[in-house]
Amino acid sequence: MDRNNPSKSGCMQGISDNAKVALDKICTIIANTIETDAVYCLGYRNTSTIMNTGIFIRGNQSEHIHFYLVVFVKVKRKNSLAKLNQEIRKRAGSHTTATFLVHTTAALQEIKGKQCTIFFTGSSNK
Repeated sequence: MDRNNPSKSGCMQGISDNAKVALDKICTIIANTIETDAVYCLGYRNTSTIMNTGIFIRGNQSEHIHFYLVVFVKVKRKNSLAKLNQEIRKRAGSHTTATFLVHTTAALQEIKGKQCTIFFTGSSNK
């Protein structure tokens, strides 16, 4: 997610249409809930289950999408992660969840040597 354009998620190659919609929704919720510099999606898990109803073979298909996100903020605020989780549960529904790693943007400047590989390799693959 670009800080200047929170509604547009970048680099979403190979992601299903349902996951794109859910990720856009989560990124918008994040941008409206806490002040972010960047959001990176490290991956997602998409599971579907078919629920049979009684003796009828016909069932409803239920899809659940779980995202693994890194969120960079200028300043970590107390209870911001709890507030963010609450907003996602309330606004995205029970079929979309996320695991967050929240770091300050300044922490990127403090990374040295091999520690920076995930950040610079991941961000250069755009």
